[in-house]
Amino acid sequence: TEKSVPFAPVTALIRQLCRLPGFVGLDPVWIGELTRLVPELRDRYPNAPTPMAVDDAARHRLSDATVQAALAVADELPLMIVVDDLQDADEASLAVLHYVARQLRQQAVLLIGLRRLGQESSDLERVFLESTKSLDLAKALRLPGLPSPDLERLVRHVFAGSGRSAHDGTLARIVADSTGNPLHAIEAAVSSMHGGNAPDVPTPFETTAGERIGELTPEGLDVAGAIAIAGRPLTQYEMSTVTRLPLAELARAIVELEEQQLSQRVGDRLGLSHDRYSQAVEARLLSDRKRTFHVRTATMLKSSAARDPASHYQAARHFLAAGRNAAAK
Repeated sequence: TEKSVPFAPVTALIRQLCRLPGFVGLDPVWIGELTRLVPELRDRYPNAPTPMAVDDAARHRLSDATVQAALAVADELPLMIVVDDLQDADEASLAVLHYVARQLRQQAVLLIGLRRLGQESSDLERVFLESTKSLDLAKALRLPGLPSPDLERLVRHVFAGSGRSAHDGTLARIVADSTGNPLHAIEAAVSSMHGGNAPDVPTPFETTAGERIGELTPEGLDVAGAIAIAGRPLTQYEMSTVTRLPLAELARAIVELEEQQLSQRVGDRLGLSHDRYSQAVEARLLSDRKRTFHVRTATMLKSSAARDPASHYQAARHFLAAGRNAAAK
């Protein structure tokens, strides 16, 4: 889950910020610090300085770099930052987001955090929410589910994307079962198209997603697994390196994931279409396969560490996840 991946929400935020106008005006020193979390920034900014050593102040420099990136973008146009699934954020990410909220309160920046209802808040999350409220940095709003007419349009759009139409009974059942959650509606619609009629009893998202992922070919599951383990979209070269699939099999696996609507393109990279699919994919991978993918990902990152020292940190994280503590040092 996101809690097992340090700085996962912050990493996703930086990847979005670097695509927006204004980021190019960011001081190269800050870009260098951000390469700790987003190594591919080094490809776009090869002259950015090497980030400073990982020490007690590293998190503070990373927090400052994130703030400066947001300020650079906000100088060009008003900025809205949306962080989904706060209940899954790790301690480091919550600390950075809290710092960002404090530093940007006078800027043209709106920070929105979303969490799922029905889940008990951790002590860490309660402290985060209470402190942001006490500093007048946040207001809590309880959002209702998506209205039924909007859900109907969404489900019809999903069916139309596959050249099909939803029967009235199937449409009504999906809308009712999704209880206003658009992701659940999309998953139910896709599952219905691939597996027959919608069931009479509502099926949890994890069940339908898990079943569809379980029906993937071994090659498709390997590619999805490589992306899930990496925790970010991968290039074709990276997918090939981690899965070691021949190019023809890799291409077929990518097409399979796209046809199943489990993946999405992010530039020249392929990612999974939602973090919850990543969790479902990891749940399907055997422990040995997970360890293998962590080791291969770490080895790939280690090989690029000469030109991108930030990769050392990512490589160490994957070695640790694989139980290779000595290699992580």
